Amino acid sequence: MKSMPYWTQSTLRSNVLENIIVITRYYPAVFCSVMLLAGCSTHLPDVNAVKSQLALPAKWRNALPEGKDIKQTQHWWRSFQDPDLDALVERVLRNNNNLAAAAYRVKKAEAQAGIVRTNLTPDVSSGFKLSSSKELNRGSSEQKAFTSTFSLSYELDLWGRLAKARDISAWEAMATREDREHIAMQLIGTTMELYWRLAFLNESIEINDTSIASARSILELARLGESVGQEGRLQSIQAEQQLSVLLADKTGRLQQREESRNALLVLLASPMGWDDTIKIRPVPTQPSTALRSEIPAHILSQRPDMRAAELRLRAHFSNIEIQQRNLYPAVNLTAGITGGGTRELSNILRNPVGFFTADLLLPFFEFNKGKLQVEIAEATYQESIELYKKQLLDALQDVENSLSAYKQLTDEGLYLARAHESSSRAERIAEIRYRLGQSNIKEWLDQQDAKRSIELRLGKSRTDRLIAMVKFHQSIGGGCGDGCADALR
Repeated sequence: MKSMPYWTQSTLRSNVLENIIVITRYYPAVFCSVMLLAGCSTHLPDVNAVKSQLALPAKWRNALPEGKDIKQTQHWWRSFQDPDLDALVERVLRNNNNLAAAAYRVKKAEAQAGIVRTNLTPDVSSGFKLSSSKELNRGSSEQKAFTSTFSLSYELDLWGRLAKARDISAWEAMATREDREHIAMQLIGTTMELYWRLAFLNESIEINDTSIASARSILELARLGESVGQEGRLQSIQAEQQLSVLLADKTGRLQQREESRNALLVLLASPMGWDDTIKIRPVPTQPSTALRSEIPAHILSQRPDMRAAELRLRAHFSNIEIQQRNLYPAVNLTAGITGGGTRELSNILRNPVGFFTADLLLPFFEFNKGKLQVEIAEATYQESIELYKKQLLDALQDVENSLSAYKQLTDEGLYLARAHESSSRAERIAEIRYRLGQSNIKEWLDQQDAKRSIELRLGKSRTDRLIAMVKFHQSIGGGCGDGCADALR
């Protein structure tokens, strides 16, 4: 049995260097031009430089008054102190289909990153070949041959291109995880909004039912006065009209509640049909907490969508470096053994022969294509920079809008609460005047309608204020965990 040739590291290095020397001797101009162009770094700013150039406001335009504070936590929805809401949010996070699909996307991205990481180790290949031949004219016996091959191949990462590829795949996997967190945050916000919309619809239906009961009582009183003449008949018709309007209004609100319930069931990945285990509490007259607006603007970088955008920005910048280094020569090493024999399968391992090759790949003939690939990578990175800036501006706008909405809705709630007190007094006076015969029924019905309208507006204002608080939490990335705890002190 022949022994396999022994290749030392020095022999390998000398062979590779000999090939490079041959290339530089016969193609010096081309080789030098490629090395010169490939060695030039991009003129574009890296991600850290881009971030340092962004101008963030020192404070929010719609800053809240002093004393409006909230303790930021990772499970920020619990700060509203509603156990039924907490249970619903956590149930959505467990069951939602979109979130489950996002988790599988994370798993796929991590697997793809694992595949790219295999460029750290040699590629292994093995094979077995069986061949059979026979001379048909002479009628000789069949000749069989068995061959086995085992080889290792590896690309030397002389310029760090493979390391950059590993970085890009890792950043994409991390960005995909941030995408999942962003979807989770959106789901939490949608769940909370539907929860309070349902609470308001339940409240508005109760107000409507109370008004219907009152309208029926007024109608009975009006019918007792029909004997008075045309005036009594008119008042009876007006009371019937009011009752019909209220009954029609209830059907619309019942439909809105059904649609909101179905939307919530979709988030829960639950079959259609309202689940009585879902408890909806009334809209609180005052939120359990207030907002904190002195959170610094750079906390926006804690938003999952902003983190994902930054990671992909880094990946696009690294891709420029990869495309530039594709213009460098590449060295592929292959080593292995092959063996085989004839007649018997047991001879497959006989007469092993070792082999080794060192390939030097040069991008000379794809030079223009390589330059175009660099230009594409740079354009992609510049596009990502502009989109990143736009996303940051959108985030700033989200914060300002939610703070402004909270302030305006807080003031609106105060005015509507005063109006509700006034309308209640006016409605009682109108009732007394009607019963004493000092006014007609229309005055009483108008005051009841005004009171009901203000009650509904007040309930909606309180609901919208809670939703504005949710949007503020979302605009700063949910709650502030360990990543921004120092900034909040």
